[in-house]
Amino acid sequence: MMPENVVVPWNTTTTFTPAEVRSMPYAEIFELFLDFVSPFINLYFLYLLKRPFVHLNLRILLAQLSLGFMGINVARILLIFYKKLFFLSDFAAMAIYIFHNGLVFGIMDVSILISCERLLATILSRKYEKLRTVWVTTLLAIGMFSLNVFFAYYIYRSVYLEEKIRPGLITLSKQADRIAFVLMAIMALNVVGLLIFVFVRRYNEKQWKEEMKTKLSHRYQIMENIRTSKQLLLLLLIDFFMYNKLLDQSLRRYYYFSSLYYFIVIFHSLFFYVNDKPASHHILSEIFDVLTALSCILLPLLFIRSHPRMWRTMKRHLRLPRKTRSISSISEDVKPQRTRSVINATTNVYFDELRKTWDQLQRK
Repeated sequence: MMPENVVVPWNTTTTFTPAEVRSMPYAEIFELFLDFVSPFINLYFLYLLKRPFVHLNLRILLAQLSLGFMGINVARILLIFYKKLFFLSDFAAMAIYIFHNGLVFGIMDVSILISCERLLATILSRKYEKLRTVWVTTLLAIGMFSLNVFFAYYIYRSVYLEEKIRPGLITLSKQADRIAFVLMAIMALNVVGLLIFVFVRRYNEKQWKEEMKTKLSHRYQIMENIRTSKQLLLLLLIDFFMYNKLLDQSLRRYYYFSSLYYFIVIFHSLFFYVNDKPASHHILSEIFDVLTALSCILLPLLFIRSHPRMWRTMKRHLRLPRKTRSISSISEDVKPQRTRSVINATTNVYFDELRKTWDQLQRK
């Protein structure tokens, strides 16, 4: 993403020329603080994903999302310091911009991968828990990341092409056409993914109510699909609304690459001429960067909080260990182990009786 205090004319090379633009006070300092905190949160989230709290394929996709968050944080730290110190070459700065934008696009359309994984879990609900083939999910994640980086590079190239005077097919210029098509493709992927996810969740809830005579393992997988869908739905909705804001307010003479993340404003910019307002562009870009850094922290924490076992594990890790332990505390630690063994035995008897009851109903 290009520096917010940089104005790029329509007919220009990739050399950046700084311009004085208003900004929100302390916005970059707050964003830097969030960017430094976020990697630690996401590293802990990756640590939790090592445990089988959810299916292996879903863990791969969540790990990809978490790595994307950390990549965004590192890229933004480099770009903020580059804006002050200019310690990077033009090519290195451009590569970081494209990499950063590709990661942001990846967050925008992450719903399509998660929805496809949940769809597969629904179709193969009778044996999905036993599947351990991860190469398909890994290749899809790498392929989607490559596609998003290509989208970012394509938009970057479109900004600098010397065809701004030529009218576009649906917008004001050929470049605006290309940008609009790419952003509409990303929007379409996100909408399709969200619709698939909602459909899969409703289908699983219906299956849970209707298939009372199915095997216990099948019903357990359906229940897991419903529980996981409830956890992911809020995350995907926040991701959808936060990363489908709209873009720039001017494609007349000056263009701000940093504002290519807001979706609603860009279509207004692509179809209509409006007066240039550099200060408003800069402030919108700063707001988006702060929201992005904040979401890189909140979204992993939201998933941890919505998952009961992850939340219990996190609370246990945050609890400070006691320096001294009395004999009574040691005896108290032994009691829960006995209680858990009794509970496990009782649970096994319960499920055995439940399975026998279902078998009798099926024979009738």
